Amino acid sequence: MKLKYYQEKVLDKLKDYLAALDEFKAKYEKAIEFDVELASEFNFPKRSFTQATTRTIYHNKTNGLNEPLPDVYFKVPTGGGKTFLACHSIDLIHKLYLKKQTGLVLWIVPSTQIYRQTILALKDRQHPYRQILDISSGGRTLIKEKTEIFNRLDVEENLVVLMLMLPSANRLNRETLKVFRDAGGFTDFFPAEDNYPAQKELLNKIKNLDCFGEEGEVFQRQLKTSLGNTLKLLRPLVIIDEGHKAYGEQARNTVRNFNPCFILELSATPPPNSNELVKITGRELHEEEMIKLDIHLTNKASLDWKDTLL
Repeated sequence: MKLKYYQEKVLDKLKDYLAALDEFKAKYEKAIEFDVELASEFNFPKRSFTQATTRTIYHNKTNGLNEPLPDVYFKVPTGGGKTFLACHSIDLIHKLYLKKQTGLVLWIVPSTQIYRQTILALKDRQHPYRQILDISSGGRTLIKEKTEIFNRLDVEENLVVLMLMLPSANRLNRETLKVFRDAGGFTDFFPAEDNYPAQKELLNKIKNLDCFGEEGEVFQRQLKTSLGNTLKLLRPLVIIDEGHKAYGEQARNTVRNFNPCFILELSATPPPNSNELVKITGRELHEEEMIKLDIHLTNKASLDWKDTLL
């Protein structure tokens, strides 16, 4: 599928941001080596955003480890090809910022209908969405659902796209949800249960991992080998479709606590506290003949609620 002009505009703006992000993150990492306290004042996602967009207002985001988190928004009207843009963006983020072809992408959607449509397209090797990902990964793309197991080798050698419906990761009910349950299929990512020093070392490194037990107990604290903990370890690139639906407090905390390395959100109606990297208007879609249905508006001065309903 050939990119429309407005889609090229979106991706060009993303390239500008990623170039700035790469530059300022390198400075941030050098600052950490010199002085950790000094590094805490060097907000590299903010400096990258203001340089790429020339905007002065930026909403700071942090992950579950309280680290600076690049979190940007594409405002694209409905029907503008958000999924198509997301696939191209995964390619650019991996190449220009993460400097790799493999790893974990957590793709979050708000509803069953969007979930089914997206995963069917991504699993179809003939579909343009999947073809973009296969080009990015060199033909090594794995599409997974939360009920499917993947191991360390899968993530190291492939681009693993994990589909997740946001309500299934609601932290309010985390103990009853499969995402946060202890699962034998992910033991490959964690030290052995009886290797207490290694477990403690990992917990000290990633402090928001979920555990069994409390400090000082006979068997000490045991890390849960859950999908939720695995995500925290792998620090995924997160794509959020219809991002305005992910802005309840519980939903925001859930996504941030997965310790993402980058969040890209796409929606026609960004919330007020979003970092809008690029905005596409309905007129731009119309010029590219992306609006297929005529819209007829009738303006009536009647105050009768029945007229409004009609």
